[in-house]
Amino acid sequence: MANSLGDRIFEDSSKIIQEYFEGEKTAEDVEKFMSKCCDLMIEYQTYVTSENSLSDSDKEEIVGAIYSLFSFRNTVQGVAYCSKLGNELNKQYESNDTNYVYYDADVYYNWKQLSQKLTSSANKVVDDVLGYEINIIKHSKKYPDNGFNLQWNFDAALGKQVASLLDTDIEPPKGFKFLFKDMSRADNMTDGLMIHCPLRIWSGDLVDELTISLSLPKAGDADYLGGFMNLEELQNKYNFSNKEYNFLKNIQVFTRLYGVKNYDSLRNTLKAVQNKHFN
Repeated sequence: MANSLGDRIFEDSSKIIQEYFEGEKTAEDVEKFMSKCCDLMIEYQTYVTSENSLSDSDKEEIVGAIYSLFSFRNTVQGVAYCSKLGNELNKQYESNDTNYVYYDADVYYNWKQLSQKLTSSANKVVDDVLGYEINIIKHSKKYPDNGFNLQWNFDAALGKQVASLLDTDIEPPKGFKFLFKDMSRADNMTDGLMIHCPLRIWSGDLVDELTISLSLPKAGDADYLGGFMNLEELQNKYNFSNKEYNFLKNIQVFTRLYGVKNYDSLRNTLKAVQNKHFN
């Protein structure tokens, strides 16, 4: 991309997508803006070439690069907005520290809606400009897009190190949210100590508030399994407001000590999913 116009597109794409997640812009607003950016960049690059013309492959590359940028921004800023909402809830319910993780299906479906709009719009730009169709996703490797759930996993498992989704292809039920808080701290690292961690699960306006118990490792406990739980275990223990919490089996939570101990394993698993996603 040309530096001046490319820099503007880079900055303005971030701004409009942030406004989208905050409810100030619609998916159609972002879609139209991306199409405009494609047209502007093709026009500019055509003007600055010595022949005042671009090949079809050049135009494909321009649209693919801009689509890739918007798609990447959609994912990264969607997960960041989810984290922002979680931070506000964490302050409301617990404290102003970082040993928590939050997932919000409403944000996921906003991300999905915009993702579909961007793909459709980019394909339409190619069809309008070139008169034929391409698979725009295969032309969009400039800014690799993990998708919402995989990007969320990188943040939760390798950043905060307290949770992960087992299968990032599984979609959450609409209205589903959860906030998990790891209560282990530097001043309570006693071998085998039980840690009582608050967990809140929303289904629309209904919320279930419970406490789950995880343990710090005992001497010789190399696997730290007491610091780990698949939330499917809770379905037989609690009378949830929503009986359709099947998505719980896709969530595992753990103490940060477990996350640190198993960091390499978690990272390798996520990298394998990422490589499969891009190949």
